[in-house]
Amino acid sequence: MDEIKALRDQMVKMKSSLDNYAIINTRLMHTVIKERSKGLNRLVTGEIILIPFLCLFFFGLCYVLDMSMWIAITMAVGCIVSAIFDFKTVRVPSKLIGQLSLRDFKAYLLRQKRQRAIQMAIELPLSVIWLAWFLLEYIGNEKLFGDIIVDNTTKFIAVGVVIIIAIVVVAVIYLSIQDTNNRMIWEIEAMEGKNPTPKSPDTQQ
Repeated sequence: MDEIKALRDQMVKMKSSLDNYAIINTRLMHTVIKERSKGLNRLVTGEIILIPFLCLFFFGLCYVLDMSMWIAITMAVGCIVSAIFDFKTVRVPSKLIGQLSLRDFKAYLLRQKRQRAIQMAIELPLSVIWLAWFLLEYIGNEKLFGDIIVDNTTKFIAVGVVIIIAIVVVAVIYLSIQDTNNRMIWEIEAMEGKNPTPKSPDTQQ
């Protein structure tokens, strides 16, 4: 009987040790996720801070150069709507990290990833159309360029180059956000034992 009691006590101690180990691992994972999400949260905060200055700049530019105010209005509306969605699809609230279990938090990250992809598929074409509209208006502005005549071929080449550069910049930012998201998901899965061997998170994009 004493041996059975001793064995039972050992099992209880072992279970307690495993529970403590799991709690420590979960806390460490929360710390890692908070560190990784800081960059995403700063990006959204910077975007929100930048919007008023962009609005003032474009409204002032359109007023001074007698360009269509609809350029500034559509830009302002687009930036505000994009920031609202980014607040939901990019930002990772620190409070949420501590509240959700790792499984639920992984589901949250996967949902964010899908929502960002949909958001990008909608926003990118609209942004390209707006940018082309603005550039054509800007290059053809008589108040700015006076009697300088710019032929259509040069206009379209200039617009095309700027749009390509803008798309590359947006793609780099988008892929960087997705990569951070993938790394957090991969680390959670590694802790759950679903990624026993090293595997690049980039393959999850």
